[in-house]
Amino acid sequence: AWDSFGVITPYVAVFDAKFYLYYTGTHAPDGFRSRDPNGTLRHIGVAVAHQPGGPWKRFADSPVLSPGQRGTWDELLVDDAHLIKRDGKYWFYFKGGHGTIRPDATQWGVAIGESPTGPFVKHERNPLIGGHTVCLWPHGRGIAALIDSAGPERHTVQWSTDGIQFMRAARTEQPVLTGCGP
Repeated sequence: AWDSFGVITPYVAVFDAKFYLYYTGTHAPDGFRSRDPNGTLRHIGVAVAHQPGGPWKRFADSPVLSPGQRGTWDELLVDDAHLIKRDGKYWFYFKGGHGTIRPDATQWGVAIGESPTGPFVKHERNPLIGGHTVCLWPHGRGIAALIDSAGPERHTVQWSTDGIQFMRAARTEQPVLTGCGP
């Protein structure tokens, strides 16, 4: 199964009095460094509960977001889900990578859906941000993203009014946050 090896990087969002647990499922033999025969490694799934302590029920037996085709920017993984409701739609921000999963080789993209359980359609302008995004959140009338110590935009806070085109808003002091968690 797509999440048979393990699950990592949980993220919880609350919409309409339900709790949605987004998680990354892995299915490669060593979990992080090799591909399975289909060329994929990490997918994102969702489980739903009526209270924060569960019980959690997997929404489906398949992931809500999978890596792209061979040769695309996210062919190896999709990971680190962040879901934001904006303009009546669900904006599903995720980290993607190809060829290697070093933090400095990952980028950030978005897929948009009508429901918190998808289906999600990857935006045509992906990837949006170069670098390993640690945390993404709604801020004012836009979206802010904290980039950690990896990639071309490292140690910055990025800002976007439309949720797609990000620009540097500030540099951060070291040591930068290395994981804000769910």
